[in-house]
Amino acid sequence: MLEVLAGLGGTGQLPSYVLIDISFGEALVEDVASPLPSGWDARPPGHVSQGMGDAWLTRATSAILRVPSVVVPTEHNYVLNPAHPDFVKIVIGSPQPMVVDPRLRP
Repeated sequence: MLEVLAGLGGTGQLPSYVLIDISFGEALVEDVASPLPSGWDARPPGHVSQGMGDAWLTRATSAILRVPSVVVPTEHNYVLNPAHPDFVKIVIGSPQPMVVDPRLRP
C-alpha cells in the first residue's frame, strides 16, 4: 500500500485497486543481486532499476524476483514473470476489493 501511495505523486486521487493473494515456494524466488548499483532507488524509477529487471527477464532464471522496497528498505516487493515455466507453480487467488483506511488517502 505504501508503494502505491508513494507512486501517486501527490495527485490526491487513489485509483481503484483490488488485492490478490498469491503463495509460492521459496525455490521460485531469486533475490536481486547485491550490492545494489547506485541509482537503483531513483525517483522516478530510471534506467538502472529497469535494466536490473530487464536482465532478470533475459536470464529467465526464476519466476519471481525479490527486490527491496524503496519506500521501506527493510521490506520487499516481488516481481512476477508470467513467461517463466515455473510461473504455473504460483498459486494465485481471486481478486478481492481493497479497502483503504481513509487516513491513508492523499
